[in-house]
Amino acid sequence: MSNPDSQASESDSSPQESSPGRLLKAARLEQNQTQQEIAKGLFISEQKVEALEQDYYTPFSGRTYVRGYLLNYARILNLDSQPLLDAFNQIAPNRVVPVDRYKSTGELLALDGKHRQINFRLIFIISIVTLVIGFLVIKKSSIAESIESAALTANQITSKPVPPLVGPVPLIDINSSATQPKLPTVSQPFTTIAIARAPALAEPNPDIDSTIQVIAELKLTFAGQCWTDIRDAKGNKLHYNLQQADSEITLLITPPVKIFLGNAVDTKIFYNDKPYEFPFRGRIASFMLEQPHNNAGL
Repeated sequence: MSNPDSQASESDSSPQESSPGRLLKAARLEQNQTQQEIAKGLFISEQKVEALEQDYYTPFSGRTYVRGYLLNYARILNLDSQPLLDAFNQIAPNRVVPVDRYKSTGELLALDGKHRQINFRLIFIISIVTLVIGFLVIKKSSIAESIESAALTANQITSKPVPPLVGPVPLIDINSSATQPKLPTVSQPFTTIAIARAPALAEPNPDIDSTIQVIAELKLTFAGQCWTDIRDAKGNKLHYNLQQADSEITLLITPPVKIFLGNAVDTKIFYNDKPYEFPFRGRIASFMLEQPHNNAGL
């Protein structure tokens, strides 16, 4: 008679052994590669590589990002990515963020503890930077107030009213041969008032229109499957999709735009029908596309 506990354990272990994380980890160990090497190839932290291998997807932004990382992980190990994606779809077919696949609660808490420790350090650093910035702002405000107070005092001194003329007004003798009367003497000198001229305003140049925005045509062609994320300067999504092989997209953009490519090797970019050379590391590219000089892509 079979033991129901052993049958339950066997049924629970089979999906885990065939999960994408278990398959990737087994292939990495077989090829004698470390998590640090995989992290450098994917441009993510070692904690996220550990999360992928444990089928723990909470640290990632969404389902499409997880699929992109699984796809690139398989390419680093020269594996067929389709079985991994099929296993991933079985784990979470309709969820935005897949469920956790840890065998025990202890493993889940251990990985969450690493992320919490990193978050606490980040919060501490942000708090210190905020305090320093606040101190500098307060100090700058006090210096500005001191300068303004000194300027007001100087203005009150220089704008002192001119005292009136003092002394008796002389009588003019009609029979005198003098044609001009003598002016009375001034007992106090005049106070000189300094008048500052405001700088002349620069005349606007009618040839320059700051409201004009450059509209350009951006075209991308894909020889292989590639996750693509294109956003404008304000972070709005212009294109957000997993492109299939032998496909292309064309967008009208206003530079600059932020571009992320999961498979930059098989992707070509054309700016106004001219090739645009972009930087990438490994198979991933993440860069800001500025307006090329003279609308040239080279």
